[in-house]
Amino acid sequence: MFSARFLYLFGRAAATFASLVLALVYSRDLGLVNRSSLAMIMTTNAILWIVLTSGATLTIRKIGWANTKDSTLNSLATVIISQYVIIVLLYLTVINLYSQIKNPIAFNLVLLSLIYVTTSGIHLIAMEILLSTEKIKSVGVLEIATVSSQISIYFVSSLINELSVATRLLLAFIFSYLLVSVIAIYLIAKTKRIRIKLGAPQEFIHLSRYNHFFGASLGFMDRIDRLLVGFLLATPVLGKYAVATTLITLLRFLPDGISKLIIAKKVTLNRINLMRKELIFTYAFVLTSAVIIISKESIYFFLGQEWILGFSIYVAIAMQELMRGSYQIMANKNVLHGHSKSVHTAATLLPLISISAGLLGTKLFGLIGIPSALCATYIFGIAVLRRRVVA
Repeated sequence: MFSARFLYLFGRAAATFASLVLALVYSRDLGLVNRSSLAMIMTTNAILWIVLTSGATLTIRKIGWANTKDSTLNSLATVIISQYVIIVLLYLTVINLYSQIKNPIAFNLVLLSLIYVTTSGIHLIAMEILLSTEKIKSVGVLEIATVSSQISIYFVSSLINELSVATRLLLAFIFSYLLVSVIAIYLIAKTKRIRIKLGAPQEFIHLSRYNHFFGASLGFMDRIDRLLVGFLLATPVLGKYAVATTLITLLRFLPDGISKLIIAKKVTLNRINLMRKELIFTYAFVLTSAVIIISKESIYFFLGQEWILGFSIYVAIAMQELMRGSYQIMANKNVLHGHSKSVHTAATLLPLISISAGLLGTKLFGLIGIPSALCATYIFGIAVLRRRVVA
């Protein structure tokens, strides 16, 4: 009845909504300080995996799993393993710094979080490769299965009194990632037999050049605001900000989904270009306004007044998300047109600008200066890409 594109986007939307509900529940259970610590763990993990592996997964989606040679897959395996080692070392460094400077994290929780880091990476790569096999319906279903299993495991584990809330949450993520990854790998193997061997990394690095910086840059900017809040402002502020951004990122699933379908050649550029700009603006305004109001009211209803930020903060975060979506779709169009170099240039500049602007914005305006700085950075990136885009 429904197209693969629709089911994929519906799956992402449903998974996003369910994850937001789960975030509200575990935020209430954790409290502000513990929520801040978990936000640092999750944010650091996400930044490292996305920054280091986005070029590899983008390359596989562009080539297509069925068209990828065995030697290329062997080279990819070596690259991924090397990236994993780097991720673990950097993760432990950041978490240790946060524990020493801001808020101590228990040693047993750090060890458990290492398993979380490992399984989340396997899940990320497996889902990206599955998307490259053109099993888009399966990806949509597994997106929902991931969050559904996380919710189920989290609530079932509450029956074990000896487990802390943070431990329950990490275990829920770990087991859900493992379950869904096994299913994804099975579906991938049905498409093309997987022979795990290590090969020379140079082959895949050569194929993926110019593809690394866009995904890495976007992944970095998606989480750098939380790192800035975590290290520059009081510990409870990160908990409040993490909840607010988690809800408002509901605006992100559509540009994320469309961008991946563009690269997988499942959405034609003509169909996007024919959409009336004023209609897009109207939809964006209505959706953004609704998300801001619902997010603020949901936080107040589920968590209480102490979790509420100023209304202007929610508006700034939403504007940051809108500019991010515009930049992401435009950059992916450039990649598909073969203008990876122009995207590479913009992607190199944006993280540097975002850090400088974020530090300055925090010093001058406080918390609102961080999302505002990132919004301005995305606008700069859009201006750069507009000069190079070929419709």
